[in-house]
Amino acid sequence: MMRSQRGRKPRGRNGDNQDQDANWSMSMLPDDVTRDILMRLPLKTIIQSRCVCRTWRSLLSDSYFSKLQRERAQSMLVLRSPSSCVSRKAAGLGPNEFYIVELESTGVSGSNHVMKFNTKNNLPTCHVELVGSCNGLLCLFDKNSKKSFYLCSPMTGEHVRTPANCEVCIFGENEWKSIGEIPFPAYKKFFSVSLNGALHWIVNLDEYEYPDLICALDIDSQKIRPMSPPNGFRKDTTEMSLGVLRDRLFICDNMTLYDLDIWVMKDYGIKDSWSKEIVIAKSSLSSMLQNCFLQPIMVSKDGEVLISSDSNALVWYDPTSKSFTDVTLPSRVGPEFEAVCSVASFDSLSDIMKKNAGWIYVSHVSGASFCLRKCSCPKPVPPVVETLIPVAQTPTTTATMKYNPRVSSSRRKSRKAHFTAPSSVRRILMSAPLSTDLRQKYNVRSMPVRKDDEVQVVRGTYKGREGKVVQVYRKKWVIHIERITREKVNGSTVNVGINPSKVVITKLRLDKDRKSLLDRKAKGRAVGEKEKGTKFTAEDIMQSVD
Repeated sequence: MMRSQRGRKPRGRNGDNQDQDANWSMSMLPDDVTRDILMRLPLKTIIQSRCVCRTWRSLLSDSYFSKLQRERAQSMLVLRSPSSCVSRKAAGLGPNEFYIVELESTGVSGSNHVMKFNTKNNLPTCHVELVGSCNGLLCLFDKNSKKSFYLCSPMTGEHVRTPANCEVCIFGENEWKSIGEIPFPAYKKFFSVSLNGALHWIVNLDEYEYPDLICALDIDSQKIRPMSPPNGFRKDTTEMSLGVLRDRLFICDNMTLYDLDIWVMKDYGIKDSWSKEIVIAKSSLSSMLQNCFLQPIMVSKDGEVLISSDSNALVWYDPTSKSFTDVTLPSRVGPEFEAVCSVASFDSLSDIMKKNAGWIYVSHVSGASFCLRKCSCPKPVPPVVETLIPVAQTPTTTATMKYNPRVSSSRRKSRKAHFTAPSSVRRILMSAPLSTDLRQKYNVRSMPVRKDDEVQVVRGTYKGREGKVVQVYRKKWVIHIERITREKVNGSTVNVGINPSKVVITKLRLDKDRKSLLDRKAKGRAVGEKEKGTKFTAEDIMQSVD
């Protein structure tokens, strides 16, 4: 009598195929095939794919993948929602939120094409202004300090802070050099344009006398070259804008009441090559956009032009059918925004700073900043048809860029390193500054907090309270001070945890190890002051007084 075969796996050719399908995974594919598949994904999905496994993270962080992505030249739109917007505050949205949008020929499709770049997690400050974009890098201006500029990569989350008075950075040497003062500042309303190894901007003719409307700064020669606008062009800087469409310089005229004229320079540097390529009838626009300032941003593969307005609207214009299509943005972008076109770049700023991969230029012009990075392709030499105006030469200043490989700009990595630190590391990090008397006595600024030290709370809810440290709770990164307690609901009394950064040590509990630590820190501080040059002491000041 035959036994039942139920519950067993089927045998034969079909069963073998099912076993092979069950054991197959994407890790079996060659790296080139996997890299090609990942490159076709949306930008947001590519960044999320880094967290799948170490193999994918290695492939996506490789310089070869960055090169392939750069050759693909995937366009993206960077939107900034300013913190001054009242409606954003009412809606509970954060300050200066940046969004990266992948655009198709007719607008945004799906949430996978919108990615948020939070400056709070990727920059030391979130109060920044968008200055410009070039080759996937954003140039941001710190509104609080009014001096700091940042170059950041939204794809990798890295950033570099530029010195306040420096304009040129040489990658590979980690140095910034000044090229002098720019005599003709830009009109602050518009972004600058980088093309053919030069920076272009519209001169503020209301405040400065300049022979032409457009000014170009050649980076190699560090000289200013005037560029004439089209013949008969009105020189009103408040209604003009510059840009690049299909690797050609264009100037947009918003002066007329009926049409929006876009002039394109077909041959770079030749005045007679200006041609009116696109004429948009304002009557075909909606009533909300007819009286607004319009700025062309980019041209799609289908020939459609993306246009932004100061009324915070984005539209696609089809020159063939002369029709408009509104771009529907996610609600979280907010009612007010600034838009600038960029390209996706996965180049690591740290790798660029280490290797002599090229040059990046940042020019501070009357509170504005422009960034430009050279590509590997040779720069075309424009014909010299106009007189070059040299930049005012000033003494060259250099500033060495600091790079610490042990510290990451990633918020996730920084939090992980902080909260998973061993007790030996927390023992050092849980330090507090010494009082003025102790600082003068031991010539030491701070010491790790220990049990039985006497401290004074200098900030927070318990400001002004003094007491002895009864416990250093390293697991929670807090200390417990006597007489600073609270009552629980059940009536029991517990200590309140206070961060060591909120206290000042007024009395040290000295033992043999503590004394040796004070001596080592004092000697190291004395050697450092001797190398850098000590400050004036009270004795030096009294000797100089008559």
